[in-house]
Amino acid sequence: MGSFASEGPRGVFLDYEQHSNVGQTSTKVVLSASLRAHYPNHTLTIVTPYSCDLLGFAKAGHATAELDATKDSYLSSRSYAGLPTRWSEGEGSVIDDLVFGRYNYDWYDHSFVLYVADCAQTNKRPETNYFILHQAKPEDMVQSNSKVVDELISTVSQWTMELHDEILVYDGYWMKDKQLWKAVKDSKWDDVILDKNTKKALINDVEGFYSARDAYKRFAIQWKVSLAR
Repeated sequence: MGSFASEGPRGVFLDYEQHSNVGQTSTKVVLSASLRAHYPNHTLTIVTPYSCDLLGFAKAGHATAELDATKDSYLSSRSYAGLPTRWSEGEGSVIDDLVFGRYNYDWYDHSFVLYVADCAQTNKRPETNYFILHQAKPEDMVQSNSKVVDELISTVSQWTMELHDEILVYDGYWMKDKQLWKAVKDSKWDDVILDKNTKKALINDVEGFYSARDAYKRFAIQWKVSLAR
């Protein structure tokens, strides 16, 4: 696997930086090895924000995540975020897109070190991964899972699966869109402009679907429907 830089958070960033500047193997594997070298008494667990949105969970007030924004443990790119809709007022803003960062993460009386990193994938876009480090207890094996981390993952994953004033949008993959929800949440059927018969059929489909939820559950059928026409 090779040698790693000096001890501590600065060393982890140097390992990430070195890996990103040479012919790459798996970023996830390299960073995992670096973290185990720099945090020898911690368990290491890897998740993705798609299934376990730890930072979103903290932003919602269910945990705290304090970013170490020093230049030695932090890397981001700047980009312009336009207005969410064409009818929104005001101007867009310049935002940070995190590439690599270290957080002190607290949930109830449990403390974790959380690394967030974009990990290169062959012939694919980089994938963001969360690397959760937790001080190993006597009953934990450093190379195995931590009960506390598993409890955190279970809680956050269940929260992630829920919609929080959001709409699910499919654009090659499913994603949540809060801005779209804000744009349409006060809309009524009177606001929908369609052919009269098409609109009536659509309303019947939607209302029939929601009224049949108990029947879906009774027959163990997944509660979903396609309204594409």
